[in-house]
This record gives sequence, C-alpha cells and structure tokens, in this order.
Amino acid sequence: MSRIFLLIYILFFLGCKKTTLKPVVESYIPWNEKFSRKIAEGDLIVISPEKSVSASFNYVYDNVKRELTGSIVAIFGIKVANFRITDKGIYVSNNKGDTLSLQKIISSNIIPADVFINCVTYHFPFINDQRVTRMEVLEGELLSFNNYNLLLNKNSGYPLKTIYIIQKKKIEAQYNDIRSIQGTYQPFNVVMSSGNYKLEIRFKNIRLE
Repeated sequence: MSRIFLLIYILFFLGCKKTTLKPVVESYIPWNEKFSRKIAEGDLIVISPEKSVSASFNYVYDNVKRELTGSIVAIFGIKVANFRITDKGIYVSNNKGDTLSLQKIISSNIIPADVFINCVTYHFPFINDQRVTRMEVLEGELLSFNNYNLLLNKNSGYPLKTIYIIQKKKIEAQYNDIRSIQGTYQPFNVVMSSGNYKLEIRFKNIRLE
C-alpha cells in the first residue's frame, strides 16, 4: 500500500513541476531605453540629383509627442530656419536659407516623415511587439514588422541597418560610429537613402533626458 501512495506522490510531484509557471522576463534593449527627450546637434548633408546642401542643426526630440523641433544653422552660427517634424510632415518657419532640399527629401514621395523620425532618433517603438518576426542571419538578427526590416548586431544587439519598403520603394538607413551615451547605444552617423536622394547626419553631441 505504501508503495502505491509513493507512486501517486511521485506522479503528482512531476505533474506539478511540468505546470509550474516561469516568471516573464522583460527583454532588455540597451539602445532603446525609455526617455522623454533626446537633445542633439551636428551637421547634415543633403544630396539630390539637383544639388547638394550642407548645414548644421540642433534639435529636441519629444518622445511623448513624437516630434522633432530645432533649427538649421549656417556658417558663423547664423540661424537660417526653424523646423518641426512630426509624423505628418516637416514644417519650416523663419526661413532665410536654402532648406528646400531638406523639405523635399522629407516627404511622402522620398522619405516619409514618420520613417525619418524613427530612423534618425534610433527609436523603434515596435521592437517589443509580439508580432515582430525574428530570424537569425549571418550578420546578426533580422527583425521584421509591417514595412520595417531591422538588422541587429550579432554581439551587442543594437541596430546596424533599417530597411523600410513601401509601394516597391526602398528606404535605407545605415548606422555608423555607435557610441555608449548614458548607458545606451547611439549612432553618431546616420546615412539615409532613397533612390537618387541621400541624407547624411553627423552628430556632434547627444543627450537623453
């Protein structure tokens, strides 16, 4: 009789062990920490079939409003324009310089404003979405979500490249010179391209709040 009880106890114990719930561990993404604002400054180069334009900039990215506000600065530190970029487009005011090339490239026809914001701020809200498809590739890990394809570094896990495809048009963002800033990874060189258009951003300073 005792052996029967012992067998029942063992079976019960094994059954409980199989159904034990494990704690859910939230994935840690060192390059995408939660922050309210990102403050940055640097230089930008716009290359188009018509001409090339370069200037300095400074901006504040509001993570709650999902918008960039800042200014374009010409030689000798003279402010030539203020800008605001939201998911809907780019708005330029006090324009005293040549910002048409920048306004043209950040458009639905070339680089949509919402794609520009995600790629330039190195912030991808969809990263923890359960619908994200993950695939191991030679260079690292490839994440796919809607129209986005995000290539993560094999060792560190931070993004190396973003490819956004819409209506058979490919928009690519390449990240270089990635540094550790306040415990997060941030690229200090972002090169975006779409067809014959190219936008390069070289950051001099990045600060998170």
